[in-house]
Amino acid sequence: YMIEGGGGSAKHYRLAKRLLRERPSDAHVLLTRLAEAVGDLLVAQVEAGAEVMQVFDSAAGALGPDDYRVFGMPYLAAAIRPLRDVRPDIPVIVFALGAGWALEELYRTTGADVMGVDWHEEARDARQRLQALGVGMQGNLDPTWLYAAPNVIRDRTTRMLEACAGPGYIANLGHGILPDTPVEHVRVFVDTVRNWAAEV
Repeated sequence: YMIEGGGGSAKHYRLAKRLLRERPSDAHVLLTRLAEAVGDLLVAQVEAGAEVMQVFDSAAGALGPDDYRVFGMPYLAAAIRPLRDVRPDIPVIVFALGAGWALEELYRTTGADVMGVDWHEEARDARQRLQALGVGMQGNLDPTWLYAAPNVIRDRTTRMLEACAGPGYIANLGHGILPDTPVEHVRVFVDTVRNWAAEV
């Protein structure tokens, strides 16, 4: 957004990607400064009482694997490092939208305790991949399902829960909730999770 001048023009991240291609050294300087600022913010939030930290990379899917390994993952890890240095006991959730291919790499690179998974990934497959690493999973219902009728929301949520059940799982959406989502539909999602957990 800093380079594009706002969120609306960032659909294809044309200006940001142009910077990566034309002036990669400048991009690395900027990304280093941003990682340092985010790291300072994470530490400040924990010092203010936060007990769990989640770091979003909502633009991860804008880059292909090779580019994300150069311009994304290292800076996500760098942002988390100061928090780990100060408070290694604080659980960290890492969420990289559109980078489900990299769950294992992101875990190894960042040392996350929990990996957020977006709706592009098969819930059961992501859960199995992360369980094999001994890392937790958060996600992954597509937030647009909360526009559906309540019985559909219950069904979709239950299917997600059944696919991901077990220790180390945090039921959640596969990205942020949309502003015009009906509140009563959010309640259906939350109540479905609570009722399902109570029965298990």
